[in-house]
Amino acid sequence: MKYGLLSLFLLMNISLFSQDQTVGLFVNEEEALNGYTLFTNSRSTHLIDNCGFQVNTWESDFQPGLGVYLLENGNLLRCGRTNGDFSGGGVGGQFELFSWDGDLLWSYNFSDENMQSHHDVEPLPNGNFLTLAWTPLSAEEAIAAGREYDAAIWIEKIFEIKIVGTDELEIVWEWSMSDHLIQDQFPNKPNFGAVSENPGKMDFNYLPPTEGLDQDWAHFNAIAYNESLDQIAVSSRDFSEIWIIDHSTTTEEARTSAGGNSGKGGDLLYRYGNPQVYDRGSVEDQVLFNQHNIEWIADDSPNGGSLSVFNNNWMANRSRVERWTPPLNGFTYEINEVDPFGPTQPDWTYDETDFFSSRISSVQFMSNGNALICSGGAGHFFEVNEDGEIVWYYINPMRSNLGPATQGEPIFQNNVFRALRYEPDYPGFEGRNLIPQEPIELEPLDSDCMITAIETVVLEVNNFHVTQTLISNTLEVSSDRKAKMKIVDLNGAEIYSELIEAGHNHIDTSNYPNGMYVLVVENEVFKFMKF
Repeated sequence: MKYGLLSLFLLMNISLFSQDQTVGLFVNEEEALNGYTLFTNSRSTHLIDNCGFQVNTWESDFQPGLGVYLLENGNLLRCGRTNGDFSGGGVGGQFELFSWDGDLLWSYNFSDENMQSHHDVEPLPNGNFLTLAWTPLSAEEAIAAGREYDAAIWIEKIFEIKIVGTDELEIVWEWSMSDHLIQDQFPNKPNFGAVSENPGKMDFNYLPPTEGLDQDWAHFNAIAYNESLDQIAVSSRDFSEIWIIDHSTTTEEARTSAGGNSGKGGDLLYRYGNPQVYDRGSVEDQVLFNQHNIEWIADDSPNGGSLSVFNNNWMANRSRVERWTPPLNGFTYEINEVDPFGPTQPDWTYDETDFFSSRISSVQFMSNGNALICSGGAGHFFEVNEDGEIVWYYINPMRSNLGPATQGEPIFQNNVFRALRYEPDYPGFEGRNLIPQEPIELEPLDSDCMITAIETVVLEVNNFHVTQTLISNTLEVSSDRKAKMKIVDLNGAEIYSELIEAGHNHIDTSNYPNGMYVLVVENEVFKFMKF
């Protein structure tokens, strides 16, 4: 079955629904970026349009663990959670690849006593993907490497994964924190040196003030990739820092301080957020606090090349979104011998409302310059413009263990790690059926969210061409021959049955109640929505 490219152009105005509304779409102004928002907080992953209608769903056997991405070929790359030897926050351990239609194409358990993936992955242009992983270091091994604390820890690694077959993978590149440590306590042990003189290395004796001797020492929670620089950015929650690493190295070079486009091997090229951790500042200089979701803004978008984060604990019970421009100089970043990496202040922040999420959460700066913010703990997604005005607002109705909520009831367990918006011309949508279905929530309220597009090509199969004309409530079925066609509702009741002629056939749907229907033509099935 081959689906035609959906060519919807939505121009919607949505007002606040009744005071009884608890979930779903609340605001959708014309200034909002039209597209489709992807998220998961349960075994199901959802893609919704700007009206809050479902466009596609995928079902997994695993709870999220945590990242999920729609790839440019229309497949879904998803992290799942497994029970393993690592039980920290954000634990993953399972990779899954689904087709657009929900078929499981590839699955791999990346979890054993020596390693476990967690939190996030990052698709790469070559078809591979990056993943974060914990590896254990015993107390004895840590002390031998210059750590002063008698406690086991987890070391962060980054792997580039190549998918092989239906249940195999190949590691084609890796980087490890353990190769880039510095300590100033024990001259006769490895990694000795002045911390402030080595900003490209991590102080092995740094203890996060809120975590102490927690074995999840650095706690990476997000990873991003910049193709034009061939560099990786990671978010270290417990260091309250963003780190940038050279991906153009070989694995062997990544273990050293030489090689790659930067000439610095696997040392940190840049770090930002908390200069006290490398002895170039104090607590007063700290600007990031347990942040999540590092992102590079696309080069062809406003503020392209800048970085952004969701700064979770910016103030007591307050979060903030931040965007800043790193001091890039070729493939390296400017820094002198005494000061920390800049800048000292972000270029743009958003904290206009009293939103707060102590964990998870995300921000995505989009092609129109707006920011899509996911306040993860509450499951709230909202889009704001440069002036901080909210132009789109949605509350996730899906509860992680209880399924969809009923509209009007109090909502809980709807936390979301990240929300991502994909525009209608995204390559992954080419040839896909994007006709909106029902909202996620049960007993949804009537909506004044209007679709003003004239027509949408929705199906091409076996010489049949179906067009849904939204304004005039008609279906046009074009065929090169006579064919049997029927329309049924979701209860199986037959609404329409005719032998259509060769040429153009028009079916009036104006008297159909609003909802989902199924069109069957020569045993090919197509779902469509009546508004």
